[in-house]
Amino acid sequence: MNNRDNADRFIAIYNELDHYLRNLLHRREWVSFKELVITASKFNRVVRKYREDLLQIADLRNILVHTFTGKTIAEPTDYTIEIANRIKELIISPPTAMPRFWKKVITVESSERIKDVIKRMKQTNLSKFPVYDGNHFIGLLTAETIVRWLAFSTNIDETKVGEVILHAKHKDNYVFMPKNVNLFQIAEAFEIYHRNGKHLDAILITNSGKMDEAPIGIVTIYDLGEVYRSIEIREIDKL
Repeated sequence: MNNRDNADRFIAIYNELDHYLRNLLHRREWVSFKELVITASKFNRVVRKYREDLLQIADLRNILVHTFTGKTIAEPTDYTIEIANRIKELIISPPTAMPRFWKKVITVESSERIKDVIKRMKQTNLSKFPVYDGNHFIGLLTAETIVRWLAFSTNIDETKVGEVILHAKHKDNYVFMPKNVNLFQIAEAFEIYHRNGKHLDAILITNSGKMDEAPIGIVTIYDLGEVYRSIEIREIDKL
């Protein structure tokens, strides 16, 4: 592919980003692309993540368009085009949690015996179960909570799940999110908990993100690797 083709492709990607950001910010008057990026980064998680890359995309575009000779004096490589296009796709159509993390979420009732739930953990190789009292969400039962409870009790035969979950070290170790949540929002939720010195075990996904709806998906801390792989561009030198 010749250099002129690459320059045209790069400018086309830039124009798509520019158009998207102007619509996102409802800007009809002229403002620079860099201003759009800086403003959008204050509330848009994806733009904020790739803010520096976007500012360098703006610099490269200016080099391609604003020259003294009227000729192309820079040559975007195929790799630069690939990375710029990947950033554009992540911003315009960020990957969503569903259907990627759709799964049958196994729930338990607070009235169930804990010994039955422990057996289910062994059978399913799962360590986290949402707990309900009928349609009312009670909390997230984890293997860690069961271990903490065992340190205080040996009555495993008749103890109910509702009693065990009271021993949870972290009472708010879960978040509910709607099915259209994107993976940047998922990642940020875990990061916010971590920055605040708190522990997030799982994000429960329901149709509209309400606690009284049946969960249709779950993202646990063990899924973070897949989340980050889906939202990262490949390691590159700055454009």
